[in-house]
Amino acid sequence: MRRRARAWLVLLGVCCCAAASERAPRCVQRGDCRSHDWRVGARADNLGEHTVLLAVNQRTQRLHDLAAQLSSSPESSHAHPLAAERWGRSDHFLTLNEVRALTADLDAEQAAFQWLNANGFRSITHSVLGFVQATHSVAAVERLFRTELYEFTSLEAHASIQRGFAYTMPLALAPYVEFVAGIVNFPQTRRTALVLPAEPRGHTDPLLLQSVYKITDHVVAHPDATQSVFEALKQSFSPDDLNQFLATHNMSAQTVAEVIGPNDPSICEVEPNYCVEANLDVQYMMGICEANTTFWSIPVTVTGDIFLSWVLDVGAKEHPPLVHSISYGGPEGEFSKMTIRRVDTELAKLAVRGVTVVVASGDDGVAGYAARADRRFCGFSPSYPAQLPHVISVGATMGPERATSEIACTSDAGGIITTGGGFSEVFPLPRWQETPVLQYLRKAPRLPPLSSFNPKGRAYPDIALLGHNYDVVIGGVTYPVSGTSASAPVFAAMVTLINGHRMNEGRPPLGWLTPRLYHAAIAHSGGPFRDVTRGRNNCCAGEPGAAVCCEDGFTAVVGWDPVTGWGSVDYAALRDALLAVD
Repeated sequence: MRRRARAWLVLLGVCCCAAASERAPRCVQRGDCRSHDWRVGARADNLGEHTVLLAVNQRTQRLHDLAAQLSSSPESSHAHPLAAERWGRSDHFLTLNEVRALTADLDAEQAAFQWLNANGFRSITHSVLGFVQATHSVAAVERLFRTELYEFTSLEAHASIQRGFAYTMPLALAPYVEFVAGIVNFPQTRRTALVLPAEPRGHTDPLLLQSVYKITDHVVAHPDATQSVFEALKQSFSPDDLNQFLATHNMSAQTVAEVIGPNDPSICEVEPNYCVEANLDVQYMMGICEANTTFWSIPVTVTGDIFLSWVLDVGAKEHPPLVHSISYGGPEGEFSKMTIRRVDTELAKLAVRGVTVVVASGDDGVAGYAARADRRFCGFSPSYPAQLPHVISVGATMGPERATSEIACTSDAGGIITTGGGFSEVFPLPRWQETPVLQYLRKAPRLPPLSSFNPKGRAYPDIALLGHNYDVVIGGVTYPVSGTSASAPVFAAMVTLINGHRMNEGRPPLGWLTPRLYHAAIAHSGGPFRDVTRGRNNCCAGEPGAAVCCEDGFTAVVGWDPVTGWGSVDYAALRDALLAVD
């Protein structure tokens, strides 16, 4: 007999001249950042070492167009030759070497190498994706980049890093390098918290998901249809918990094929919060789709942004997993715009290689995590990386676990979390989103003032699935877990299943299918989606009556909306639709 814990785990060359500078977010100096708790200490030791990561310029003029063409259909008058030549073939997508040939700026790379060598940098390493990492003394880094480095510590991450408040790009590097990571970027450390105990009403498990979404297959049809979960913030998964979960639901035992990065299964029995995210991701990705699965964990002390570090690791592999699920995020405004844009460029490179990336839309409505404890943070805070154009952003619904109709998952309706959604302040509205988003902005009830958010930005989420009361085994105990962190790996697993069917027929994987989803919904009056028309995402996560509810939020309507996107998915219809296209 299984035990059920009564607690809610929520996922939540040196030159005197200078070029452009980049500054850390203002919250770093104030010490009130929402995404991390790094606190400044003493100046870094001049004799110590410091590593920087140079983001070398890329030739991306046709990359984004090619990604869209390879993921939908070539436009006859503007199609890239590679898209037209390979359409529908098993080698439909590009190889790593072909992506490098398409995007690398060899002159810029050579200039960066020459500058680093001329200025005495050591341990210089080069990524095929256009990044150069190098190490020098703290004193030299401070002099060359006109910065001051300090020791920063994080109590939540139990770690320390060296960072500064600003740097200036040397004039000799400015024409060749977009930005320098390792000086003003601060890795995310905030993890979602344990919410007050409550009696769960209904529960979600693999059998319910299969029934609600008509998932009739479970084992992937082709061995090369692979998948992976992204993890960070010292999250670990337990193989023992995985097999207890599978056995509980009458599934055969499975093993994670590859573990990349840190993982400590022993912590799951000591502190469930260190395993809640990772165990949820692994158990439901593998519970929905039995396939070759990778656990990909990024240390908190990476030189750059954790998502940048991850996408560079994935992109450097000759044969990366084809589907990835990310259940993490932070406020878009607390990350460098240059870094965010480059992460999306690297995702576009993965897109032209046939890789799909699925991201959870967030658990605190439009305002984000900080408003959960402080109403002063009410407002609009887009979630990164859910707002990136080259991902599928997945929100959360509720209802079927209680034997009621499917509605948006919101805390004021008893959902514990509120599905995230909104509009990016960095990326413009993509062409494939224009029709449904503009329609929403024209007809939406209780629409906040257009001046309070960016109505011309990339809108999210794209779709939504159940995200309430998932049974997750942690340290041998079953907990009810809620979050878009649950819906993201479930949809990612669906994509892997469909990839398996396509590849079994000798056809290419789906790759970046976000434009296809919009095309299917627009062309076929909703297509394989089930419209979710009830809910408003103005509240944060929390118990009913205790959760912070802000004045502004978006309201679900007929058609697409920034609450649940196109709604939930009929897997069988989606599979058939995506098997019917080249």
